[in-house]
Amino acid sequence: MSLEGIVLLAVFLAAGWPVVRAVRGGGVSRWIRAATVAGALALWGALFWAAKDRSEPAASVDDSGQVDVQAMTRPSKGYVTSDNCRSCHPGHYATWHASYHRTMTTAASENSVKGDFDNAQVEHEGRLYRMTREQDGFWMETDDPDRTYVESGERARVRRRVALTTGSHHMQFYWSSTGKTRQMRMLPLGYNLHDQRWVPALATFIRPPEDEDHHEPGMWNEVCIQCHVTFAQPKVMSSAEVFTEAAEFGISCEACHGPAERHVEVNADMMARYRRRLTGEADDSVVEPTKLASRVDSQVCGQCHSVNRAASRAVWDNYLRQGFAYRPGGEVEPERVFARLSYTNYIQEVLKADPSYVRDHFWADGMVRVAGREYTGLIESPCYQHGDSDRRMSCFSCHEMHQAASDPRPVREWADDQLKHAVMGDQACLQCHEGLRKDITAHTFHAADSSGSRCYNCHMPHTTYGLLKGIRSHQISSPSVGETLSVGRPNACNLCHLDKTLAWTAAHLDSRHGIKSPPMGVDEQEVAASLLWLIKGDAAQRALTAWHFGWKPAREASGEGWMPPFLALLLEDDYDAVRYIAAKALQALQGFAEWRFDYVGAEAARLASRDEAMEIWRGGSGATEGEARLLLQGDGKLDEEAVRLMLLKRDNTPVNLSE
Repeated sequence: MSLEGIVLLAVFLAAGWPVVRAVRGGGVSRWIRAATVAGALALWGALFWAAKDRSEPAASVDDSGQVDVQAMTRPSKGYVTSDNCRSCHPGHYATWHASYHRTMTTAASENSVKGDFDNAQVEHEGRLYRMTREQDGFWMETDDPDRTYVESGERARVRRRVALTTGSHHMQFYWSSTGKTRQMRMLPLGYNLHDQRWVPALATFIRPPEDEDHHEPGMWNEVCIQCHVTFAQPKVMSSAEVFTEAAEFGISCEACHGPAERHVEVNADMMARYRRRLTGEADDSVVEPTKLASRVDSQVCGQCHSVNRAASRAVWDNYLRQGFAYRPGGEVEPERVFARLSYTNYIQEVLKADPSYVRDHFWADGMVRVAGREYTGLIESPCYQHGDSDRRMSCFSCHEMHQAASDPRPVREWADDQLKHAVMGDQACLQCHEGLRKDITAHTFHAADSSGSRCYNCHMPHTTYGLLKGIRSHQISSPSVGETLSVGRPNACNLCHLDKTLAWTAAHLDSRHGIKSPPMGVDEQEVAASLLWLIKGDAAQRALTAWHFGWKPAREASGEGWMPPFLALLLEDDYDAVRYIAAKALQALQGFAEWRFDYVGAEAARLASRDEAMEIWRGGSGATEGEARLLLQGDGKLDEEAVRLMLLKRDNTPVNLSE
């Protein structure tokens, strides 16, 4: 028996003795005996229930820990935080403050939390979640399947307080403390800001449906922190010793300009500061990325926007203790394998023993297939590799971190992708390829004002996946049917002309640009390429193709009356993200604006919505003339047998694109 049990037993006996005495009489009056019995029984009952409650789970368990996340931001080693920049650089501070870089990570507060915590309720995997806003913060509560009440059989509940947020542009995810020093744990639900609804956090990524829905404690401290804070110091000594620090949450001024302590000291003298401004004297106390040598300027962005990882376990362990050594203006340390290496060397030196990691980040020829790694695409582009020293393409050829005063757009519109207003559209390319400006149609073979004459659409198509949508590749390339056949990446022509075959594209590339048509099979010659990717392709191909079915330029070029049955097919896809993208594309089509679909709802409800979509198509403008390449019969009905046979050939290789 435990010490606690022995103590309770002794108290029970002590409370019982007056009862025994009272019952036996002992020479006291009848009224005194009655009062003694009543009091002892009341005390005994209270002690019994106290003992019972101590052996049961609490009605509401606070599993959030008490870590002060603000204490995790501690400027050191020359970092001073953006607050010190504001007084001298109010304009730059204001545009940075309006950017999504700033809110990559924030401490949970009324200003930072975007999700609905006003008693919202969501059921996920058989558990009911309730989100509440209370005086002491934001809470997510759910029942605990591992703890139940003996008497009622009801589950206990677990409450976790939101400590940190990541994201504020498309999605917002939430983290609570594990109670183990500063270790963080991802909460299972995230908030889709476009749809204004709660969703399973991992359902925003393309990940194999058989993967367990786990939220590994410490992931933020080890992985997310690399790019979601300024000057990350994981300080992960063990699972029980996590002392994570950062100079500042989010991507702040010093993430790009380097530690500014010396800059603040040098410019504390107002007269010296104005003398430098009037004379044009250089100030080397801080880094200006746009003035760096072309070899290292884009590495300021690439420190986060790249595929990179430690070269060995020893390097990784050192990072966990003290972070990476990179500072803006320098080069990424060689021990941290950074994608400034060519793809071939990258694979040979690091990833040849880990093919799943390669597949989850690259197409088979080395082009990046996940968002957030734009630098890796840039450095594989001929415009970066072969441009002259004055006009070599860099991140700053198109993007700016501070909105120009001459930019007429609202700051929120600029912040969406931080493109320079002066190079919007074709001007981004024509600033170097000036010779094409005079007669763009001679190069594109499309009307000058059409989407087919836009440089981006042909040379930076949406072949990258990120957070439930297609993203431009950021690797400058030209359409190639041969590459599509060899590596599976959709080409720009067929991502716009969704109703055309690969053979059609190959013939046009041959006649217009002298690119010889490669050998191809019967399906590639006779069936629209988009349907091959949509039906037979892997999860990444299906998601990207479905996204293009909702892309306005593609719908205008291809017509849309034939699209609904193929998007409806994806409403029963095993991958959550594929279902979501297909549904959004359907809602963009004529006649489907009011149709609704819950991509993480119950299977029966999803199938009912799919059947409804098919009925809308059959009863509306979907009665398209039969097109064999579109798998439609002569009367416009779906060739279900052809679709069934193609489904048998689907590529079911697991795909895990976690961005």
